[in-house]
Amino acid sequence: MNWKFLVFVTLLGAALAAAGDNSISITWSRNTEPDLLGYRLHFGTRPGAYTASRDLGDVTTYTLTGLAADTTYYIALTALDHWGNESGYSNEVEAAPEGGGGGGGNPAVPRRFELESAYPNPLRHGSAATLRFALPEAREEVTLAVYNTLGQRVRTISSGPAAAGYHIRTWDGRDQTGLPLAAGVYYIRFQTGVKILTTPITIFR
Repeated sequence: MNWKFLVFVTLLGAALAAAGDNSISITWSRNTEPDLLGYRLHFGTRPGAYTASRDLGDVTTYTLTGLAADTTYYIALTALDHWGNESGYSNEVEAAPEGGGGGGGNPAVPRRFELESAYPNPLRHGSAATLRFALPEAREEVTLAVYNTLGQRVRTISSGPAAAGYHIRTWDGRDQTGLPLAAGVYYIRFQTGVKILTTPITIFR
């Protein structure tokens, strides 16, 4: 893929700041690749050092809320496709929300570990499931894998370090060797340290 996109950042107006919602609104141009899945927004308080992320889906605008007032945030995007590929970073932009209070809307970083239900579920052979999980803090090792009803791991979807934030992965219904799994019930397992979460998914022909 030839990932190319620009990012434009505009601070929210005084009305939202007065409501105690310390926010930054980000907009960008959409990629034209047909297998685009969505975007991942990366941000932090130092240039090039992104300590949190948010998976956004196929959108071209997003508002970061619950930010610290009068703090400069540095923001960049990456693009994701349906096969799990991620582009390089976009150009970096910076902005500092004004206004006091904070705390309005949804926080940019989740408060607890989460594993959402797979979608679609059931999963038809030849299609891909979207898997979303949340990390309240960065972890050195986060594993997302698929297990059968015997407790055997049949596919590792991703494994490695992950930043605090909301993450998205895709799974094509195949095992570790690339072969389609038989119809039946499987379990998506999210693990980081001693924290383990699971959600079922059914494959049908």
